[in-house]
Amino acid sequence: MASAKQIAWRKKFARMSKAGKFRLAKKSKNLPKQRRSGEKMMKGHIFPDDDWYKEYKRLGGKTSRKQYEKNVEIFREATFDIFIHGDPSKYATRGEALNAVKRNAKIDNKELNLIFESIDNVTAYT
Repeated sequence: MASAKQIAWRKKFARMSKAGKFRLAKKSKNLPKQRRSGEKMMKGHIFPDDDWYKEYKRLGGKTSRKQYEKNVEIFREATFDIFIHGDPSKYATRGEALNAVKRNAKIDNKELNLIFESIDNVTAYT
């Protein structure tokens, strides 16, 4: 049940709205668009893929952007549960998860370390 104070405020709000004296905040036209599959966001937004790749290149990575993104996806798929949550449902240890990444992505230790460090340096992975 509304109090007398709330009822009075609602009436005042209704009068002001009708008179055009009170307007709700306008929607900003400068909000970032939602990300669609495969679309890249500007630097500083929630999706740091660009920053990860730049860090990878800075560390000496040689593969193309497309191959790097495939390898990152394989890396995240295999290591996320064990590294982030400590959940050994897929792999019993972190070492097993890393070996699975090397096997599935067909990369060596050096490339695996570059991928991990490029993510970890920009946004702490663990």
